Amino acid sequence: MDDMNLSGPVLENTLKDLSRVHRLLGGHASTTRAFRLLASSGQSPQRIIDVGCGGGDSLISIHSWGEKSGRSLEIVGLDANRAAVEYAKQQTVGIKNISCIEADIFDNNLEINGFDTAYFSLIWHHFSDEEILKLLKHCEQAGIVNIIVNDLHRQIWAYRLFSIATRVFQFSEMARADGLLSIQKGFLREELDAIMKKSNYQKMRLEWAWAFRYLLIAQRDNS
Repeated sequence: MDDMNLSGPVLENTLKDLSRVHRLLGGHASTTRAFRLLASSGQSPQRIIDVGCGGGDSLISIHSWGEKSGRSLEIVGLDANRAAVEYAKQQTVGIKNISCIEADIFDNNLEINGFDTAYFSLIWHHFSDEEILKLLKHCEQAGIVNIIVNDLHRQIWAYRLFSIATRVFQFSEMARADGLLSIQKGFLREELDAIMKKSNYQKMRLEWAWAFRYLLIAQRDNS
């Protein structure tokens, strides 16, 4: 999934399989919980950018949470893969206040001003620590107040569970290989702590969630 030129049936089948993974192993539930925790902290997200939106799963989860909690949200999905963006558009067609754009978050000319919350689902593990800090700086300069990260816990049992699940439910080989590689690139708690200490975002909450994920909520330091 690091290939931004990936397209066609291979990409679509992989996105479908990854959607099943999120549903079966708690990805959608983690998304909803993250936004519920942010709201309970006194923040009220209104304009949200989902960086690395892939097939649009998180966009739909966030929208559903907004509707159920009586919030009118504007949600924009951003992804560098054109085919993934087109697929996400198909999945979200007709859903009010969701849009998707093709763009590279590291493009210095990309304008992301006007959003109050940036959401990163299973995307940070694709970046180096230096790239993550650059990304956080970009968010800070754009005036984004809240950061939510939903990413993988690097742990042997996560690897084994995913390996078994993808065989039992007959996932595509690419989805299986991509998922296992992603787990190997995941985080330990102390690694996320170290990254945030180098940024201008103050960690508000970092918790473990099923299945083998970390939810990180942080807010820009205005001091």
